[in-house]
Parts: sequence; structure tokens; C-alpha cells
Amino acid sequence: GSPARALLEWWQSFQFGDATVVAELTSQETLDEVGENNLEELVRTRGQSLQGVEVFNTTESGDVASVRVGLLTFQPEKQGDPPPDEPSGSIPDTFAMQDEDGEWKFAEPAYLEPQIESMKQAEKQQQQQEEGGGEEETTPEE
Repeated sequence: GSPARALLEWWQSFQFGDATVVAELTSQETLDEVGENNLEELVRTRGQSLQGVEVFNTTESGDVASVRVGLLTFQPEKQGDPPPDEPSGSIPDTFAMQDEDGEWKFAEPAYLEPQIESMKQAEKQQQQQEEGGGEEETTPEE
């Protein structure tokens, strides 16, 4: 398959919240860098909200490829309106793909790291709220 095809498969699996497939389609180096557990948790918690993507073109060089994409945005015309059916914009981005044993794998830890970071921040805040409203000191019960 092509790097673009592999990226779309990775992206769709992410959107469907299929953490196992996403991990299988991610390069070992990327998994080592972001942590496989972190990635799987990210897919499970954020998968549904991952934006759409369209592929523009691919540059291959040996076992590395760059896939130029547009990250689709669906901005409602007025705040509170439902998002439109057609994308309202497209943000250009490039993702690296790595050929591992004849299979193209997602290899862009820089895309995942800020998302994992923000997921962890959100979890921390939620824990603090659950532990008793954030700022106040809570005394452990004897």
C-alpha cells in the first residue's frame, strides 16, 4: 500500500477509537517516544473528536515518506449552530510515515505529544475536582 493509504487507515482507526489498530499502524520509534499506553488512551478518549483529513500529495524517499494533508475544520456559521456538512476550512499539515518491514506506519510523534499532554492535564484537573473541588485542603479520613 501507499503511505497516503496507510495514513488514512491510521486516521480512520483513530476516529473509530480502535486503539489496537492505531498502535499497530504506528511506527515503533513513535510508540517508544510517546508511550504505547498513552497513545491507546488518547485514541480511546479523543478518537471521536479527531477532525477529518484529506490527502494532497506524498513524497517518498527510501523508507520515509511525507504525506501533505489538509486537516478539515467544520466551523458553524454562528456560535451555537450545528457544524456544517461540508468542511469550512482546511489547515495544511505534513505527516511523516515510516516503512517498517514493507508496511507504512505513522511516524509523527510531534503531532501526538501535545494531544497526550493536554489529555493528561485534563485528567489531572478532573481528578482534582473529584477529590474535593480543587483548591481546598482535604484531610484524609482516619
